[in-house]
Amino acid sequence: MTHLDVTSVDKDVPVIRISYKSAVPEKAAVFVNALASAYIDDYISTKYQAAETTSQFLDNRIDEVSKKLSNSENNIQGYRDDKNIINIRQETETDLRKISQLKIQQTNIKMNLEAIHELNDYIARGKDNFLDLAPNFEAFTDLLSTEMVKKIKQLQGEKKDLLLTYTANDERVKLVDKKIKDHTDYLVESIQNTKKSLDTKYKNLNDDIEESEKVFIGLPEKEKLMNMMNRDFEIFQGSYNFLNNKKIEADIARAAKLSFHRIITPAAISKNPVSPNRPIIIIVCALLGMFFAIALITIVHALKARVNDIESIESNSTLPVTLHTPYLKSPESLRKHFLKSVQNLFVKEVIQDKEIVCFTSAKTNEGKVLHLVNVAEVLGLQGRKVLILDAEGILSNIEDICESPLKTKLSNVDYLRLDIEKFTHKTLDALETYTIQHLDQYDVVLINNESITEGILSNAWMSLSYCNLVFLDARYTPKKAILQYNLLCDEFKFSDVHFVLNRYQYNPNIISEMIQIVKKFMTKPVKKSLI
Repeated sequence: MTHLDVTSVDKDVPVIRISYKSAVPEKAAVFVNALASAYIDDYISTKYQAAETTSQFLDNRIDEVSKKLSNSENNIQGYRDDKNIINIRQETETDLRKISQLKIQQTNIKMNLEAIHELNDYIARGKDNFLDLAPNFEAFTDLLSTEMVKKIKQLQGEKKDLLLTYTANDERVKLVDKKIKDHTDYLVESIQNTKKSLDTKYKNLNDDIEESEKVFIGLPEKEKLMNMMNRDFEIFQGSYNFLNNKKIEADIARAAKLSFHRIITPAAISKNPVSPNRPIIIIVCALLGMFFAIALITIVHALKARVNDIESIESNSTLPVTLHTPYLKSPESLRKHFLKSVQNLFVKEVIQDKEIVCFTSAKTNEGKVLHLVNVAEVLGLQGRKVLILDAEGILSNIEDICESPLKTKLSNVDYLRLDIEKFTHKTLDALETYTIQHLDQYDVVLINNESITEGILSNAWMSLSYCNLVFLDARYTPKKAILQYNLLCDEFKFSDVHFVLNRYQYNPNIISEMIQIVKKFMTKPVKKSLI
C-alpha cells in the first residue's frame, strides 16, 4: 500500500491512473494490470449481489405497501357508501346554490307578503268608507284586480251621475250600490286569499331552506375524515409507484452482468527508474533548511525579552523612561555614561540633594545593582555624602562594598545592610522615621529595594522614597511587567516613579551567548568586581 498510488487524471473526466513502485519492473507492471482486472471483476460481482438484495427487499416492500393501498381504497369506498358521498365539493356547491335560490324566492315572497299585509291592514281600517280609500296595489297588480278597481271606479261615476237626477232611495241608485258592494266584497276576499297563499308559500320556503341546511350538519368532520383517508391513499400510492420504479431499475441492474469500467492502457514494463528523484530531494532539502532557519530565528527572538526599546514601554505605560543604558563593554565607557546620566538626573530634577532614592526591580539581573553602585560612586566623586541602605542584602558580595560593615571602597559612600526580620514588625511611620534620620548626616540615601515580586517590605520602601527608579532589562524583562508596574503604581500611589531601561538596543549573537552559557557551566565561579 505504501508504494501504490491511485490518482484522477482530471476532475471532470472519469479516468483514473494506477501507479505502483517496485524494485522489480516486471512486478510493477503485472501488479497494476492484475489490480485493475480484479477491480473490474469485483465490481461486477458486487453490483449483481447488490442488485439481487435490492430486488428482494423491494419485492417484500411492494407487497406490504400494496396491501396497505388496498385497505386504504376499501376504507374510502366504505366511507362513501356509508355516508352517501359522491363528490363532497360538487354536492356542497349544489346545495349552497339551491339554498341561495330558495332564499332569493323567500325574500321576494316576503316583500310581497309585507305589501299584502299593509294593504289588508289599510282596507281593514277603512272598510266602512271603502269607496274613499286609495290603497297601494304594488303587490296586487294582476289583470283581474285591475279590472275590478276600474269597474268600481266606473260604478262610482255612474252613481254620482244618477244622484244628480235621482235620490239615493231610487232603485237605479240602489242597484248601482249593490254592484259596487259585490265588487268590493270580491276584492277584499281576493286580498285575503292572496295573503293566505303568500303565507303558505313563505312557510313552505322556510321549511325547504331548513331542510336543505341540514345537509351541512357534520360536513367539516366528513371533509376531515375524507382528507385523512385520501392523504393516506396518496402516501401509499406514491410509495407503491416509487418502489415499482426502483424494482424495475434493480431488475435491469441484475440482468446486466457487465462492467462499465475498462482498461484503457495496460501497464508496460518501465525501462527507466522513477525513484529517487534528485531534483525533488534538493528542492525539499532547501525548503526544509529555510523553514528550520526561520523557526530557529523565531525561537531566538521568542527567548529574548520583549522590552527592547523605549517606544514599547511608552505605549504600554504612563510612567516616563528617565534613563536608558546601552550595553557597555569597557570600564571607560561605563564611567562616562554614568557621569553623564547622573548629571542629567539632577538637571531633570529626578534626583536632588537630601532625597531618598529607591532602586527597584523584579529580578537581580535587570541592572539594578549595576546602576546603584555606579550612581553612588558618581555622587561620591561629586563630593556628596551617600548612604546605601541594602534591604535586599546582596551588595556585601561585591568587592567595592566589603571594606567594613559601614564603610566602602567608594569615595564618600557608606553602606548599611538592613536586617529585614527586625523591620517587618515595625509600622510604616517607624520605617519612615528610621530612613529620614539618615538625611541629617548624608546628602543622598540610596535604597537597594527587595524584589518587587518576592519582597516583604518592597512596597513600603517605595512609598517612603522621594524618587523611585524601576529597572527593566531589554533581555530579561517581559512586556507584561510594564503593565504590572503601572497598575502597582496606580494602586499604591508611589511618588515620582521613573523607568530605567538596561541594555538598551542590545541584540547579542546567539552563538556567542551559547558559548558563554557553556563556559559558565564548565568553569568554576570566580569572585569578580561588578562592571
